[in-house]
Amino acid sequence: MEKVLIVLAHPNYEASNSNRALLEALPKDVQLTIHNIYEAYPDGQIDVEREQELLLDHDRIIIQFPTQWFNVPSLLKLWLDEVLTYGWAFGVEQDALVGKKIGIVTTTGGVKESYVKDSHYGFTVEEFLLPVIATIKYIDANYIGFVALNNAYGPTEQEVSEAVKQYVELLKK
Repeated sequence: MEKVLIVLAHPNYEASNSNRALLEALPKDVQLTIHNIYEAYPDGQIDVEREQELLLDHDRIIIQFPTQWFNVPSLLKLWLDEVLTYGWAFGVEQDALVGKKIGIVTTTGGVKESYVKDSHYGFTVEEFLLPVIATIKYIDANYIGFVALNNAYGPTEQEVSEAVKQYVELLKK
């Protein structure tokens, strides 16, 4: 059975109904490690060696976060910068994560219809995720896709259910 690491980057997970709903609905027969980096590093001082060991110890990695100001939360950006280092994740003869399956799960405050080309925002959710997707591809990991739960402040049961189904599929890719 594959070991799955969920790198959870939510600055206020306890208050997040949507992110908790997604995680709590995941099947119990999957070998999951949920690693909340805001809980692990409240001071922002990331233990790079520990994080790299966690990544190496798992077959599949899901990066889960709320999209904030059309971007990743600040600690996740710092985590990406500090953990995916030159000489370890990329660079001369270093390829720690080559072929590792990595996906993205995000929540957004806007409704689904807000994330289309001709909307107020003018961009799709996937376009907002492009820096993370490019990072995954740059380190030669296997990008397996993304799931977005929109309307995170008040999703319908159907929206949550659909996102959970997509999340479970992401765990199988």
